[in-house]
Amino acid sequence: MKGSLHRSQKQSGIITLRKINAIIYVPARTVHKPTVQKQSLNLHRKSNPMQLVQFGIFFIFIVLAAYLVLKAGKSKTTDVVIEDSEKIKILNEHNFEHQIKRGIVLVDFWAPWCLPCKMITPVLNELAEELTGNVSVGKLNVDQQQSISLRYGVKSIPTMLLFKNGEEVKRYTGFRTKDFIIKEINKIQN
Repeated sequence: MKGSLHRSQKQSGIITLRKINAIIYVPARTVHKPTVQKQSLNLHRKSNPMQLVQFGIFFIFIVLAAYLVLKAGKSKTTDVVIEDSEKIKILNEHNFEHQIKRGIVLVDFWAPWCLPCKMITPVLNELAEELTGNVSVGKLNVDQQQSISLRYGVKSIPTMLLFKNGEEVKRYTGFRTKDFIIKEINKIQN
């Protein structure tokens, strides 16, 4: 029978439970809870001087580690701010429809806290300077212009929408290279 005890096992105080494959030591005549000896440093009573030295070294180590962590967290980082090209149109609720209704417009949906959005800024600057004719580049801050981003279903940034005469033609999410964007614009122009 599983979980049953044999006479020799009862007398020695060792019980084998076959159901969970464990061995439990139980004293032969009395069953009591095991006591755990506390090994805490009690400074109110007489302590071993070696314990005090060990505690002091441990305390100094913890303080030093905390200092280094805090110092690393406060390291000075400088954010490089890349200004938008003068040819990039800053879009908002008032001018959005007017700006996208003629020609081909690449609209970047971005936010100031978005690192990939910051990475794509130089690419958009170069595109705005190189593109001519009826092709233009615009940027829309999704934090300030939430109604437009909701209208177009922009759920992650950076998202670039390519419009042709007011109609959305293509949508790109994430970082894209300048060559990729130029190829996509050329496909739409032809």
